[in-house]
Amino acid sequence: MKAAVRFKQPKVDRQQGEIARLRILQGPDQGAVFVIVGPIVKIGRGDESDVMISDLKASRLHAELSFTPSGWKVRDLASANGILLNGRETTQGPIRPNETITIGATVLEFIPAESPTRVLNAPSRSPEQLNHEQAGFLAQQERVRAMGAVNLKPVGLPNFNAPKPAGGNNRVLIIGGALVAAVMILGGDPPPKPKAKKADGDADRTLAQYMPSPDAGTQRSADRFLKEGMREYRERNYLRAQTQFETVLQIAPGHPLATKYLQNSKIAIADEIKSHQEGYKKAMLSGKLKSARAHLEAIRRLLFREPSNPAYIQAGEDLLSLDGIKKGGAS
Repeated sequence: MKAAVRFKQPKVDRQQGEIARLRILQGPDQGAVFVIVGPIVKIGRGDESDVMISDLKASRLHAELSFTPSGWKVRDLASANGILLNGRETTQGPIRPNETITIGATVLEFIPAESPTRVLNAPSRSPEQLNHEQAGFLAQQERVRAMGAVNLKPVGLPNFNAPKPAGGNNRVLIIGGALVAAVMILGGDPPPKPKAKKADGDADRTLAQYMPSPDAGTQRSADRFLKEGMREYRERNYLRAQTQFETVLQIAPGHPLATKYLQNSKIAIADEIKSHQEGYKKAMLSGKLKSARAHLEAIRRLLFREPSNPAYIQAGEDLLSLDGIKKGGAS
């Protein structure tokens, strides 16, 4: 059985066993949706591919999408034409919600299963919008990287290399010496040094204010995902909210609201897991096996992107134990 199921129509409801999907935005198969049901997916033109596309520029086995303990990743399978991740050439790398893979003339959008239904059934982006978003995303990344090399000139400091007026140095030394002598004789405190005048208020600017402002397209994309994340957060869908806030930070690194609510979402998810763990123990003590199973499955859903998490592993082992208890009772 293949690890992906193809649907011709772009609007597809959430499927049983779905862990992610690929939506084709451009290319010969534009509009098709592949629902992913396995952790490793081969993409290419050949029959042996899970996601089979009819792009003549694609190799028979062109790329692989896989779920790892650190999240989803995509890699090139030594194809003839290579792959692009978000419009940039790569051989492998992590892929996040709503990012794109380009194979030949085909552009595939990655959508994880925890995305809200509105995102799953959203209309496909036009080629113009896609190109604009990718260009804005890459430009923003370049601007942020460039900040590491910015040499900010100190503001409001004297220029010691500036030419001095003739005879000025002697007068300054004489006056300064007289002031010091007067202070020593009178025993008073030295007069406070006059504060350098700030040039146009630049001395009060923080490094963050020197950061370049995102372009309109990038800002709209970030705002859209932030709004969706806040809606999911208010409805206590913390896992979906986490995905949206992570996407915002990919588009606009350092976004203060996304950073804050991403941390809040992670804390809320941890609290939910703890609550389900306690609920499982109480259900087992009262012999409510069905309720115990529901708590364990909830833990696995919340941690499905972290299969190496001890709580995820323990929940899996407890589910196996429940299956053994059920079989023992049936016999």
